[in-house]
Amino acid sequence: MEATPEVDTRERLLTEAEAFFARRGFAGTSIRDITDAVGIKPPAIYNHFAGKEELYAAVLERSIGPMRELVGRLPTDELAAVGAQAVMRGGAAVIQDHPRMPALVFLESITRSDHLPDFVAEALRPLLELSMQRVREVSLPDEWSERDHRFIIWTAFINVLGYFALAPLYEEVFGEDPLTEENLNAFVDFAARMNDAAFRSS
Repeated sequence: MEATPEVDTRERLLTEAEAFFARRGFAGTSIRDITDAVGIKPPAIYNHFAGKEELYAAVLERSIGPMRELVGRLPTDELAAVGAQAVMRGGAAVIQDHPRMPALVFLESITRSDHLPDFVAEALRPLLELSMQRVREVSLPDEWSERDHRFIIWTAFINVLGYFALAPLYEEVFGEDPLTEENLNAFVDFAARMNDAAFRSS
């Protein structure tokens, strides 16, 4: 079905808002910044969102929601068979559709913004709890504790998000774009092999 002008404008608002929020944070971004980038007058944003707070919440959900859905759909037997690769590859694919999401997540944490508790409660904790549930369903070595399970998930999460969020730094250091298809595939293969080790029986 073809998008209506209203739907198209809403998506453009979300895309531009995501870019500004990831670069400047919530406080550093104005409604006018976003509407100017979209090419509409500031009052027109209220045809789509109640205000900047609601727009920000929608940006977070659009970024994190697909990742949460991915983990929720992942069958246990698939995770047991291929270990972290299913999550790593699927997660990287989702982030490719929302490449600014990692920077947005990191900025929330670094600045400890007023939105951090809501962001954790509404987006991040559900994603990580689903991931933890999947880890518990896989046979892990007996000596692994609940905290170890948490570290497995957290390490995979930071590995994937950090690779995207710090892509400009990687390019500056190594002189190549880490987000080319070849480099991204190589990273996912490497990260998945590292995380798979956590799922092997001793």
